Amino acid sequence: MKKILVGMFAASGMTLALAAETPFIAEVLIGQSSQKVSNLADGDDSSTGIRLGYEFSDGWSVEGAFHDHGGFNYSSIDDDNKESIDYSTSSTTLGVKKTFDLSEGLSLNVHGGLALWNFDWASENTSTTTITTKTTNDSGSNSGSDVYYGLGLSYELKQNLLLSLEYSFLSMSIDSDKVDVSNFALGLGYKF
Repeated sequence: MKKILVGMFAASGMTLALAAETPFIAEVLIGQSSQKVSNLADGDDSSTGIRLGYEFSDGWSVEGAFHDHGGFNYSSIDDDNKESIDYSTSSTTLGVKKTFDLSEGLSLNVHGGLALWNFDWASENTSTTTITTKTTNDSGSNSGSDVYYGLGLSYELKQNLLLSLEYSFLSMSIDSDKVDVSNFALGLGYKF
């Protein structure tokens, strides 16, 4: 009985010592996003992001991030009308990450959680008749929350410095439409 109590005490002390050394991580992400608005329009743009994480258990982290997914333009022209719509998206995410060690310094990362997103648009419609030309402008913004997920690889370049490559996906539900955002990003992270 005495050995069991000593063993439990030692194990709890080791757990507290490990928790005190649990690393924080800060990452900068640069990539390419692909966005599709229902069956209406799609486009690609560069994306940027910043992510902060905290490893609370071996291989498990909680993380928060901001991503600017960029934007794109949709244009249509027929005989009398010209329409142009600019779209842009961004998201703030809160989720968990599970890390699987593959080899020395190389790991597989699975991300998932809740994304609070913003979708902005601005349109210009020009109608031309034989007598007049009329231009109307409109804009709007939608926001909401949906689930995101991602998969990636990270490599420890040297102690506390990481290089990562990842894919993430977010599907935004806006009224009866959907905006799908796929993102490939290269990240540079620092553990502290």
